[in-house]
Amino acid sequence: MSRIMRTTIVGLILVSLMLLGTQGTAQTGPLPRELTLVNSEVDGVVMWPPSVIVVHPGDRVVLHLYNTLAAVHGLNIDDYDIHAVA
Repeated sequence: MSRIMRTTIVGLILVSLMLLGTQGTAQTGPLPRELTLVNSEVDGVVMWPPSVIVVHPGDRVVLHLYNTLAAVHGLNIDDYDIHAVA
């Protein structure tokens, strides 16, 4: 599977997870914040900067993940039970 396809699938999964949380509610709030994360490797450690994303209760966020490295890498946001691979 190509890197672009994996990234697209991960993006769709994240958007789907966020939409499940808003099912049955009116969409009258502000548009979702869209953030792009591009992974990098520093001293052998793979990371998705920024490593901290601050959002407020009720914020809707769409993450776009781009894996620039040869290997498949994951992104985990444990507090929201989000686990993705790109």
